[in-house]
Amino acid sequence: MTVSFERRAELPELMDLPDCDESRLLRTVQQFRWINGLAARYRTSLRRYVLDDMRPGRAYRLVDVGAGGCEIAVWLLRAAARRGLRLTVTAIDSDPRIVRFARSRYGTVAGLEIREMNAFDLPELGRPDYLFSNHVLHHLPDAKVVELLQLAGKVTRRAAVFSDLERSPLSYWGYSGLATVFLHRSFARYDGRLSVRKGFRAGELRAFLQRAGHQGHVEKLFPGRLVMVVQPN
Repeated sequence: MTVSFERRAELPELMDLPDCDESRLLRTVQQFRWINGLAARYRTSLRRYVLDDMRPGRAYRLVDVGAGGCEIAVWLLRAAARRGLRLTVTAIDSDPRIVRFARSRYGTVAGLEIREMNAFDLPELGRPDYLFSNHVLHHLPDAKVVELLQLAGKVTRRAAVFSDLERSPLSYWGYSGLATVFLHRSFARYDGRLSVRKGFRAGELRAFLQRAGHQGHVEKLFPGRLVMVVQPN
């Protein structure tokens, strides 16, 4: 099979279809939990750009965009508590089925608010100190990526951190091997492979950041991870 990585793929992911099978959707969310823990490197990004930036004695707020099952938000709250930091997290996701699932698991976690909400409605949440998103940008066409970056830079007080996939043969075939062995009865195998093809190269994200009119930077993290930090205006 020949797969091109020159341009971003434009096909929809199965889990993004409004009529997709709910049981497979929620199984996908559960499987992505351990995939994120293994490869997403969100702990590195959140320590570096959120936790290390916070100071004891002051209250902070973070918005987790496209929070899915909310395992990242819960990890962050617990990591902040271990450091003696005061943090609340508003986790938003646009899929009501995923929101119900997240609330059933983490709805009673102190400091966590889970809301059904579109990423482009961020101004409704005021001005949080931080914004974080994992695997959201690749679901968007280029113009919408720029629009979300513009919005994030306007509403956040300290930093907006976007973690996503690097589009490369290594990422694609590495994930393919993992998915073939471990990921079944969900959308994770098909959607994960497609997600890599919809991902980015570092230069593309830098160009989007420039088009959005914000300062910031893009870095690579192994394996196959790109992290973009947007500084507010």
